[in-house]
Amino acid sequence: MDKFLNTTITFLRNFYYKCFNKSLSRIYSHFEPFYSLIAIADSKKSSSHVVKRIHESIIESFKNINGKLNIDFDFFYKDRTNENKWITENNNLVISSHFDSRISAALDGNTFVKLSGDHPLITELNSLKPSRKYKYGIIFTLQNLVNYLIITSRLSDDIIKFFNIIQFVISQLDLKFQLMNKNDLQKFQIETLEQRLNENQLTLKQTERSLKKRVYEINNLLEISNELYSELNLKRLINIALLTIIGQIRCQKSIALIYDTSTNSYSNVTMKGIAKEDLQKIDIEVDHPVVRFFLDKQQPIKVVQLLKIKNLKEIAQQLKPAGIELLSPIIHSDRLKGIIGCGEKLYGQELDDSDIQIFTILVNILSVSLSNAQIYEEVKQMSFTDGMTGLNNYRYFEDRLKEELNRAKRNKSSLSLIMLDIDHFKNYNDTLGHQAGDEALRMLAWILKSTVRDDDIVNRYGGEEFSIILPGMEKKSIQILAERIREKVEEHPFYKEHVQPQGKITISLGAATFPDDADTFDSLISKADKALYKAKGEGRNKFILYTEAKIKSKEKSTSS
Repeated sequence: MDKFLNTTITFLRNFYYKCFNKSLSRIYSHFEPFYSLIAIADSKKSSSHVVKRIHESIIESFKNINGKLNIDFDFFYKDRTNENKWITENNNLVISSHFDSRISAALDGNTFVKLSGDHPLITELNSLKPSRKYKYGIIFTLQNLVNYLIITSRLSDDIIKFFNIIQFVISQLDLKFQLMNKNDLQKFQIETLEQRLNENQLTLKQTERSLKKRVYEINNLLEISNELYSELNLKRLINIALLTIIGQIRCQKSIALIYDTSTNSYSNVTMKGIAKEDLQKIDIEVDHPVVRFFLDKQQPIKVVQLLKIKNLKEIAQQLKPAGIELLSPIIHSDRLKGIIGCGEKLYGQELDDSDIQIFTILVNILSVSLSNAQIYEEVKQMSFTDGMTGLNNYRYFEDRLKEELNRAKRNKSSLSLIMLDIDHFKNYNDTLGHQAGDEALRMLAWILKSTVRDDDIVNRYGGEEFSIILPGMEKKSIQILAERIREKVEEHPFYKEHVQPQGKITISLGAATFPDDADTFDSLISKADKALYKAKGEGRNKFILYTEAKIKSKEKSTSS
């Protein structure tokens, strides 16, 4: 084997050994080193890592063979991953950026390019260094990471053979790199698919947990809705709703301002977790700007946002010091039934979107429940109210007297009952007609309501007869109240009252007290009624307080 071939095989053996750290003891033929060299691709190594090792081996090999072959060439390389400039070991030729771009253009889409004597690059090189007179050359690249330029001023069969060997090795390496890149791509795709699979599994688990949480929340809300829908007592309903909001959102405070028909304002205030001294008195009239605001908005709003609205700033300043952070309208059938709010969470976290969502659902449930409770209260009130006078009817009187009597027994307190009716009412009614009689009953009801205390309960007992339940009133105080009522009736100018036997409408009254006179429901009514009839028997327009001696003496005289 000639010197050229031996030197080439030595170059390739060194080249291969440096790249793979393996022995070439099996290389015996001319082509075997090249095929062995092509075995460079190691699927466990990245292409950039392999290129680096090949490049190091090429540099060292060209240094070793320079001057040993009977050829004359100049060797340049440009490592894009390092200094990114052309470097040579045996030539002081400087390759310009313009020439560099020409090389890149020639390599565009190619891995190996031969440069004949008339090639523009050879011509340009000769103009740069006229003393060399380059006749042939090659340029090639390793994965576009390292570019190489080998040029010679001599052209011989050995040089052509040497360049052909390099071309063969580079082309085979390029095929192997393509396979490596394909493997890398497949590996990347597999890793990507595995990553996506893991992400999908994680998402699936998170979705499963989220669905389980959602199912729990839905079941929980169903239980809450059933509880709220079934509660028809307005006061208990509001208490349950506020406690439910605290439990579900885990907030520290809650408040409800419910519309009160008696005051025509949102003055029915219920609070949880808020001390009375922390909250100023809130009394929102129906024409307050916040009412129109919530009717238009119909969704929750944070108190800090209300502070930025000029005509709502005052109400926000009242609620903010009390720790209320979120407000929502309670709307049903386009009517604002009330306003409900909650405060900061237990551990100081801010209310997030999920909290506001749950709060909104609870408020929507409450709006229906509140409407049902209010309708129930109205119907109940109607069933307990006398249609003509607006006073409590006998059914209410019966229930309330039993309730107050039991309370008086528990508290060991007094309870008094006044029974009264209009004197000669039949004469007035028959003479002037039922309309006049009805009007007289309504006027008497108004006098009674305006004369008694707020805690006293005025009822229409039946016909022209009325009753007044007096919780906590003892005997010594009854006389004063009863006489005041009698005098007001006597002094009032009823319609055409001159038709009455006494020339005016008057009333007779009788009263009895627990525990002095009676200790049961029936006996208290009976003894107050007996005192009433004693007053009527003694000439009417009179008040009689039941005493055992007086009534019994009257009963004896009547029987005799």
